[in-house]
Amino acid sequence: MAPRSCRTQSPEPPKTYRAPEAPEPPEPPEASKSLEPLQYVYVMAVILYWEDSDRVQAHIKEAQEMESVFRSLDYRTEIHPIPMIVSHDDVHNLIIREKQSVVDIAGTLGGSGLLIIHYSGHGDKGDDNYSVGFEDSRIPRVIWLP
Repeated sequence: MAPRSCRTQSPEPPKTYRAPEAPEPPEPPEASKSLEPLQYVYVMAVILYWEDSDRVQAHIKEAQEMESVFRSLDYRTEIHPIPMIVSHDDVHNLIIREKQSVVDIAGTLGGSGLLIIHYSGHGDKGDDNYSVGFEDSRIPRVIWLP
């Protein structure tokens, strides 16, 4: 058998690839172009606190101060003490009733409404650096750190 001759080919110049240009980002919807704040035709602020709290006077004072702030903004307000008995049902029914009221009134006025719920209660720090709330052995106490 005759030997084969080996021929080396000169390498081809490297091919250059061009990445496709990125498409222009889509235009944002009209609503996101506007930086104007939402306008509400009706705002209701409900201020809640426990009626039987060991700090009830402090919570009443806070509720009155918050009511003053909301009224200075021309918002309707309601201070509502949460009863100790059937409290879940009471708060649930209050929120449902006020939400529907805001929707109805804002709809009548031809715009959007806003319901604000301000709660004064659990989560306060007690003198012993523990959270203040109802005693319940099933719930661990929380230590507030500075």
